[in-house]
Amino acid sequence: MKRFLPYLKYLRPVRWHLFGALISGIIYGVATSVGLPFMIKSAFPRIFGSGAKPLDEWTLIGYSLYLPAVFIVRGIAGYFNEYLTLYSGVRVLDALRVDLFRKLQELPLAFFHRNSTGDLIARGLNDTNTLQSILTNTANELIKQPATLIGALGYLTYLAVTESGVPLVLLSIAIIPITVFPIRYVGKKIIEKSRMLVAQVSLLTVRYSENLSAVKEVRAFGLEKMEAQRFAASSAAMARIQMKISKYSLLLSPAIEFMSAVGISVTFVYAYRVHIPLASFLTILAALFVSYEPIKRLGAINSDLKRG
Repeated sequence: MKRFLPYLKYLRPVRWHLFGALISGIIYGVATSVGLPFMIKSAFPRIFGSGAKPLDEWTLIGYSLYLPAVFIVRGIAGYFNEYLTLYSGVRVLDALRVDLFRKLQELPLAFFHRNSTGDLIARGLNDTNTLQSILTNTANELIKQPATLIGALGYLTYLAVTESGVPLVLLSIAIIPITVFPIRYVGKKIIEKSRMLVAQVSLLTVRYSENLSAVKEVRAFGLEKMEAQRFAASSAAMARIQMKISKYSLLLSPAIEFMSAVGISVTFVYAYRVHIPLASFLTILAALFVSYEPIKRLGAINSDLKRG
């Protein structure tokens, strides 16, 4: 966390946009985590239950409009969350890029003798563009997914208090802490490979810069083939590192999905043994599904932030 403290000053000009993104993310999370389970719990038994009484026309219309209303609220909140987060990320990275360029104007000449032009270009343009892409794509998820997870767990806690036998069903969410282990493992691997990727991108930029700045010398000494081979080797090395990063990133989602399936299976077995009513079981199942999805997304976000 300490590495982020010097950059908090960049958040001051966009603090109200971030606040709006936070509120929108919370609304999105609550609508996602509570909307469907609540309908399964409250509306379905009255409509499809064995002893359900006939509904009057307005009540039926009200129930039918419930899901569209939930998704309208969810969609509007998600839109403003993503837009305001994107706006904040673009502004912050723009200010950071300008400050980096200003800093270069103040550094002594010895600094430029120690660092190649290609590497500085990669740091100033490629790295900031990559960071902007990562932050704008993940910052909104960092608001929506925790809100969704907290809302789902809160609703499960509510069910535990109000439903007979449900407290034991909540043991199925004990699988959640175990998901930390694959997330940490993948995060460490991605940090290691990302450092290698940054170095390789800088080397590739140096190859470009040196070749283009000495094009006359390359042609004069017939070095075209050798230069092409050097560049191809550097490009192939970068491609291998990129595939290693993808290998670890793509491994995370199936691992968390498998753990989620185990938790839901435990719930299924317990519900069968204690004869939990179908409506209660479907409500718990929906809430569990909603709570496991943010864990998977947060694991992927963790990988992206490690790379950033």
